[in-house]
Amino acid sequence: MGKRAQKRAAKGWKNLDLHRNKNGRPDNAGRCRKQVVAVMDDGSWRWFPYIEAAAEWIGMRRENVGRCCRSNQSRKVCKHNWRPGQPKGASRVNTDHKCKGVRFYFESDDIWTTKVKQ
Repeated sequence: MGKRAQKRAAKGWKNLDLHRNKNGRPDNAGRCRKQVVAVMDDGSWRWFPYIEAAAEWIGMRRENVGRCCRSNQSRKVCKHNWRPGQPKGASRVNTDHKCKGVRFYFESDDIWTTKVKQ
């Protein structure tokens, strides 16, 4: 890279440092980690400090666990009036997405509290 290009690039790095988000994350990090809750079919549950720890526990990729959490958080409406294991006419909002038979939810999403055994 030439001298002029180096100067122009350095100006951009200064701008990034100046306008970097300072709310709760260090300068060298990406996104903040989200806490995850795994809920089994029998109502038992397990808490994880972040998605990757949950993925290691179940033996899957981090992306799949994150997709499961986001799908359950989105509360999409099902196209059909029925789902396997549910009676006809059951709630059309699906919050039961699973990975390897375990439902994953973000801890900040309150829907998982209705799925656990008290």
